[in-house]
Amino acid sequence: MINVLVIGGSFPPVKDGVGDFLNLIRVNLKYKEDGSIKTYFYIVNTEVYINSTISEEDLHIMYDKTGIVNIIEILKFIRKVKPDIVRVEYRCLGYGYSLWINFLPAVIKLFYPSIHIQLSLHEYLSYTWKGRSRVELMLKFSNSILVYDKANHEILARKLDDKKPLLLLFSPSVVPLNSEKRDFITGKQSLIFAYWGFIRANKGLDILLKAFRIYLDSGKQGLLYILAELDSGDKYHTYILNLIGELNLTKYIVIKGYLPETAIAEEIQKTDICVLPFTDGVSDRRTTFSAAMSLGMPVITTLRDPKLLPDGLVNQVNVFLVEPQEIEGLAESMRILENGKIRNGLAVEAQKWARSRSWDNHVNRLKSYWLNIASEKTRESRS
Repeated sequence: MINVLVIGGSFPPVKDGVGDFLNLIRVNLKYKEDGSIKTYFYIVNTEVYINSTISEEDLHIMYDKTGIVNIIEILKFIRKVKPDIVRVEYRCLGYGYSLWINFLPAVIKLFYPSIHIQLSLHEYLSYTWKGRSRVELMLKFSNSILVYDKANHEILARKLDDKKPLLLLFSPSVVPLNSEKRDFITGKQSLIFAYWGFIRANKGLDILLKAFRIYLDSGKQGLLYILAELDSGDKYHTYILNLIGELNLTKYIVIKGYLPETAIAEEIQKTDICVLPFTDGVSDRRTTFSAAMSLGMPVITTLRDPKLLPDGLVNQVNVFLVEPQEIEGLAESMRILENGKIRNGLAVEAQKWARSRSWDNHVNRLKSYWLNIASEKTRESRS
């Protein structure tokens, strides 16, 4: 058996997609447990577990302290569980802007040079030079890197130049796969559109609001469900709230707020079309997109570069694609999908695509990576 320690900075009920992702990895690893791998999760959390520590057999959640104390506590935990592999998740909401996490791989290597450090990097391409410089030390002292979309894989492959393993692993849905076939009624006069996920500028909600206004102005009827939280203390969220008023959309929009996975699935399935207009284009790491597809929803999203499109996606077969920030094109796609037969066809093909992105497949590939790393370490120790 090999031991794997996963270090993260977010975990439910913290509202962070990476924390949700870590929780689902933990759940699915337990479900697929076969005695070959023992995993531990160590979460440094600033958001919820104030001045408290939660410790279960495989889950340790520590309230964030000063950087050096965090590192010391993690080193103590490593000494306790003796991992063969340490996976460091970056970036998580719970780390805040502290630099301790960026130094962590180097410190672990200093004290435990035989441990394989795997950096799980959820973003790199969109970082400024300052953000990328924070990652440099982590890249240097990691033995392998995991990324979750083709764009980040492409830029890091050029940077690393085959100096260390760079692995591409898709992000599965954060909601369960829906195996039921849904009938999208032909001729429905008023459609309900859905937008969901954490609201940030690169998710394109402002683009959707402008397209929705054009859609309504063309004589159509409809509602837009925003299955997300809008915080007046956030600059972009304030812009969205003001834009809703400026476009006279208040009576056409239902803001549902932050919801757990099961409630999100139920709410999405009350709607007719899911619209996810990412400003940087759809990619393998977009769990909101994977979830909408797994629920058998007709989805309109964006394509920035055909080379970076997730494998298996075909425009107007299992998804509707428009250019990023193309407001008129988005409104036109919304009009086209009034046709229930088109929506039904998209929904069936969306579910077929989603089956290849199951958690079973994700966990199997992850375990395969870890077992290969352990085998390689064994071969090296014998040579």
